[in-house]
Amino acid sequence: MLIDFKQTQLAQFELVIERLKASPKEYLDFTSVADFYQATWLKNLPSSASWAVTGLDDGAEHFDIRLACFERVVFIHIAEHIVIQNGTH
Repeated sequence: MLIDFKQTQLAQFELVIERLKASPKEYLDFTSVADFYQATWLKNLPSSASWAVTGLDDGAEHFDIRLACFERVVFIHIAEHIVIQNGTH
């Protein structure tokens, strides 16, 4: 039996994204960069995933998160509303 590790990691990534989409206020309520890096859901991302966050320093009222796993990319914009959208590399 062969295991497709890429597909397994993509499925794990998708699971986290679906949780974020289902309850964005629960998972995406940050007031600083430190809050983001301490988010427990980051630990649920596969080891192949990467992320970047901008805009949280100096009391910014909005910020952006980029999550990626292989060719799968998701952008999250947090301001007055939370927008989660698919992207491309």
